[in-house]
Amino acid sequence: NNLHKFNEPGRTVRFNKLGSLDILTLPINKLKSFYQDELGTFIEVVGFDKPIAVRDSINEINNIINKER
Repeated sequence: NNLHKFNEPGRTVRFNKLGSLDILTLPINKLKSFYQDELGTFIEVVGFDKPIAVRDSINEINNIINKER
């Protein structure tokens, strides 16, 4: 049973990229942080050098992350 649990895919989250119709889908454990400044809302993802601008608000991101925990 432990082997089956190990092979299960992790939960993924989706974000709307700013300036694009593309949806960014990534495993929840790859999300390092998120923040908002005067330029917009950004998420930081493991493996990416630069933050990614998203259309989602801070409240929407919190809801996405905390959904189905």
